[in-house]
Amino acid sequence: MIKNIIYSVVLGLLMILPVSVLASWSGQWEGKAFLKVGDVENTGTLFFVLEQTDSTFSLKEGHFSSPHYQVSWEPVMMDIKEGNLYFNNEKVGVITEELLDVNRYDKNSRQYFQYHAERLDERTIRYQEIWMDEDHKIIYSLQSDLSLK
Repeated sequence: MIKNIIYSVVLGLLMILPVSVLASWSGQWEGKAFLKVGDVENTGTLFFVLEQTDSTFSLKEGHFSSPHYQVSWEPVMMDIKEGNLYFNNEKVGVITEELLDVNRYDKNSRQYFQYHAERLDERTIRYQEIWMDEDHKIIYSLQSDLSLK
């Protein structure tokens, strides 16, 4: 009886906790990655530092490194409102416990960015990224299975 009451209370608490407490995307993620720029393919290491609060999702640090190619990402912060992601007050994607999906157009560079992360388990995510020009020609693509360090 007491066990059932405790179970009911814990289950009730889990239902009202914010998504970030249940399965945060926060942490240092790293893994073997495959980057394709034009016809050139590179195998290297992808590293991200992500931070999630109840109201924001941020890329704090990100870089891909291989013997022949290096690229780094600028920090980015998005607002979280009711499971949606907003960049500069424009809805650009969704975030759940299992999925992070961003599609946005950058007016300055005139490029489309697509980021997709799917949680495989609590310590592993599958990440895919594609950048395209205005005509939707792929500039580069990146994919990796990342592990929480």
